[in-house]
This record gives sequence, structure tokens and C-alpha cells, in this order.
Amino acid sequence: MHFHNGHIKLPGVKTYIDPHTYEDPNQAVQEFAKEIEVSYISIERVIGAGEFGEVCSGRLKLPGKCELPVAIKTLKVGYTEKQRRDFLGEASIMGQFDHANIIHLEGVVTKSKPVMIVTEYMENGSLDTFLKKNDGHFTVIQLVGMLRGIASGMKYLSDMGYVHRDLAARNILINSNLMCKVSDFGLSRILEDDPEAAYTTRGGKIPIRWTAPEAIAFRKFTSASDVWSYGIVMWEVVSYGERPYWEMTNQDFELLHGPIETTIVHSFNQLASGLSHPVEVVKKGETASRVEESCISPPQLAITPFPEGGCSDGQKWPPQRRTRLEKNGQEEDKK
Repeated sequence: MHFHNGHIKLPGVKTYIDPHTYEDPNQAVQEFAKEIEVSYISIERVIGAGEFGEVCSGRLKLPGKCELPVAIKTLKVGYTEKQRRDFLGEASIMGQFDHANIIHLEGVVTKSKPVMIVTEYMENGSLDTFLKKNDGHFTVIQLVGMLRGIASGMKYLSDMGYVHRDLAARNILINSNLMCKVSDFGLSRILEDDPEAAYTTRGGKIPIRWTAPEAIAFRKFTSASDVWSYGIVMWEVVSYGERPYWEMTNQDFELLHGPIETTIVHSFNQLASGLSHPVEVVKKGETASRVEESCISPPQLAITPFPEGGCSDGQKWPPQRRTRLEKNGQEEDKK
């Protein structure tokens, strides 16, 4: 048995360690993230903006290794010490994971400015944007492959004792081979060994459309709430990036709480009747049952293709969906 930083580590058993438990956050960064010499990195172009600064694409050439395409998060000028800690905290989290469906951390730059986090590069960007751009262009097998990849990554996190709490298509990255990888660990928190343990927010904002009813009501997050969020991601994938619950406002959600489960089940039924088994798991009111039969470890998924004119229960698509389908049809006609 090995003792480390107040945690008991068993040989051969890897568990997540919360970087916030370190008295010195820099120690966590040093332990879980490899320092990269800035001269090995070349920044090519800005591809987006994050909470702490710009996100760029670039190249990483380590001595004796092949050059790699990478994504580079930079910490903006004038940062506070807290912002630096929070920024590098995500690297301390990512550095503990090693799975094909979890975004891979290459390393960090902390000894020069700007401070950087370097990860593998995912050519197709965020899953939600990618699906919207390619509405209707994938086979059922390809869509199922995306879902299975996400499920595999989430099962790994759960096995590590880790709750993501912000699982959504916007936080899934997809590469040129259509492989999906879970990313964005800024909001995630540890799940303790105690099965009753959960992370409780302190009045902070939560992604309400992706969040389980019990997490909305009590601000408590568990593996069960991640299962619920995975169900919403299934919805996003089979609907090619539709906004969950369509035109319903966030204010409506605050009034629903209990009835929210009826809403999601009806909407799922509209989307794809072939998802019946995973949906039955996701919609369970008792969180323990949701985890025990967790669709985060899916045996098989089968998706019934959407009817062109409407939903699987015969109803018409909502206006937003119809408009985009019609637009895509017009574009196809022009080709």
C-alpha cells in the first residue's frame, strides 16, 4: 500500500486525485502534467477563445519524436494567481487520464509566458457544431459509433471515481476519423469512495438542459447525473445537434423539476424509438437505478433513422428542425 499526499493508492489500481487537495497547486501540475520547452511549440492560428484566453492550433516537435498537430490553450495577459491556478487545474485533471475517448494532454508550459496547455488536436472541433454542419450526412452505424465512443470515455471516468458534471456535445471533440473524445474538465469534480458523495454547487450556474432533475433541484452531482447528461448527448447526436428541449425556456425548467422527466421521455420518443432501452435507463427517477443499469456502459445501441417528414411518433418536427431540414434539402438540390 502506498501513501501519497493524503491519499491511499493501491498497486495496480488507478484512481483520480483532486488537484484541489494539494496545499500547493503547482505540485499537482508538476506531478500530473509534463513541462514542455516552449521552443518545441509552434503556434499557427487562432481557432477559438476559451474562458482564460485564446485557443490555437499548432505543432509540437519533441526531440527524437515525430511532429504532432496540437491544440494550444493560452492564458491571457494580466491574469490573477487564482486564474492561473484554475487554468492549470484542468491540466492537472487531464494528465491523470489515459483513454482513447478522453482528450490527451501533451503537456504544459509554465516556465515562460504565455502559460500554455497543450493537447492533441481534433480536426473536426466540437461535436455539436460538427453535427449541425453535417446534418443528415452520416449512417446509423457512424452515429452509433460516436455514441459508443463517448460512452466508453465516460465509463472510464466513472471507474476512476470521477464526475464530469458538464457532459454535452459542445464538450465532446471529434477528429477526422469520427472518433469522439470527452473534454473540458473545468467544471468537473471528484466523486469520493462514499456512494452517497456528490459535488454540490455553491450557487453557481449549471448547464440546466443537460442536467439531471435531482442535480437541478439539489445542486448535487453524481455518476447518475452524468448518465442523465449522456442521455441528452444521445439526443443531440441523433438529432444532429438540436437544442435539447427545443424552444423551452430555462425559466420553464425551473418550474418543472418533477415533470421534467415526462418532458424528456416524450421528446426522446419523438426523436428515435430505436433508442428505447438506453432511454429507459436514462429516464429512471431513482438515481441509484440509473447508475446500476447505466447506459454509460452500453452493450448495444440501435437507432431507428428519422422519418423525413416528422418524428418517430408521427408528429411534425419543431419549426427549428423543419427549417434546417428544408434548407439542407435545398442545398442538396443545388449540387
